[in-house]
Amino acid sequence: MNFEDISSAYEWEFLSGQDYNNVTYVVVASKHIPRLWGESNILYVGFTKGAIRNRYKQQTTTRPRPRSSQNTNTRNTHVLKRLEGMGITHCVYFVQESLVTLEHGKRAEFDSLLESWVISVYNADKDRGYEANPPPSLERYLLVKYANEHLELPPLNNRF
Repeated sequence: MNFEDISSAYEWEFLSGQDYNNVTYVVVASKHIPRLWGESNILYVGFTKGAIRNRYKQQTTTRPRPRSSQNTNTRNTHVLKRLEGMGITHCVYFVQESLVTLEHGKRAEFDSLLESWVISVYNADKDRGYEANPPPSLERYLLVKYANEHLELPPLNNRF
């Protein structure tokens, strides 16, 4: 899965200092990176309840400190700076959608993938029954789709 594959499915906006809350976002590299299977220009998929501008700043300017609880932010800051040193830039796109509406047949297909990649969520959904399950979050949907296609998560994501 590349950003080009999902760019027309949603109304993505280029991040340029906006303050929108409750957005799903992707960090996109300027070139495709080899993955276990194939290659992709998607480095990270996330969701933030707070302002996207602040979340991006956290992920790109956090320095290692003793007892820091922001391991993901520290790691992402380090990796993005290293990539820039290698001539690979990045940009961020976001969409103000947080849920995916899937037809019943597509929901069954997604649930099958979810069972392989996030068994705890799959089991919780199964226990509630299909009709009681909320639509999957766009973030989880994109992560499961990415993991299924590349056999791993995006390089800067460490969990679902």
